[in-house]
Amino acid sequence: MNKLKSIITCTIVTAGIALATPAGAEQYATAQLAISDIEGYNTGYSFDNGLSLVGTYGVTIPTVHKYFGVEAEISKSLVDPEYDRFNFHAEYDYYTAGGYVVFAIPVHERINVRARGGLLYHHYTISTSAGDFSDSDINPSIGAGATFYFKPNMNFIAEVTAIDIDEESFHISAGAQFKF
Repeated sequence: MNKLKSIITCTIVTAGIALATPAGAEQYATAQLAISDIEGYNTGYSFDNGLSLVGTYGVTIPTVHKYFGVEAEISKSLVDPEYDRFNFHAEYDYYTAGGYVVFAIPVHERINVRARGGLLYHHYTISTSAGDFSDSDINPSIGAGATFYFKPNMNFIAEVTAIDIDEESFHISAGAQFKF
């Protein structure tokens, strides 16, 4: 129940900040495809890469700092990472929900470098011929990347985000960011 309370609290805080959008703030949404680089999760497996869909809603908050913002993000595996060795097969299905603080610093008139940190709820199921195992956790998450200006209401984005730092599991993603 504590995990559920943490998720609800994180969602409410992020939504509250986003809804109380100050003057000069910019809202945006991103859609990205990510390569899922998943490691063992106490199983000893080294999964092949999978593919996931990542969606983000963000708000810049220039009243805090001109490069500061917050983001809420969800992801879901589309092509599950797999382990296939020695006549043993396992699949790793997962979804995440996170809240982040973001600094996006311009390094060129068309390029911003991004760094972010926050909390990430991560639920996964490992399916094998012997049965399924599910678990979830909430961990710190960090990420880095860049946005590339395309046109006034659209940027391209590429980034790496840690799903679980201890397990060395990451999203390596690219997509589009839409401002509104």
